[in-house]
Amino acid sequence: MPDTTLRPIALHVDEPTEGDFVWVMIERASHQSWAEIDRAESAEHTYQAAMAAGLMALQAMVDDLKVGPRRPVRPSGKPAKGSADESKADDAAETVQPARAKPFFGFGPAR
Repeated sequence: MPDTTLRPIALHVDEPTEGDFVWVMIERASHQSWAEIDRAESAEHTYQAAMAAGLMALQAMVDDLKVGPRRPVRPSGKPAKGSADESKADDAAETVQPARAKPFFGFGPAR
């Protein structure tokens, strides 16, 4: 049995004020809810730029893009205590790894 499981993370773009686009990263907290785990600190002028920046932030969380973002599991196969599946949004945010500089975006060179 693997000692990690894939984290169910999604990325979307929000427009808090007209023309200001920010990426928002969320993680499934239960089968019926999602918890925000990260958000852009500053707005972009286009949806495209915000989504690209969010994808870069997501990539920075991942040690190995071939297997995606992972979290440890307990021997029973359930997510580890303190993961987003068992905790609140604040606890989930603490699991986010700091961004690392990488020369390539996950699907090729960044533009």
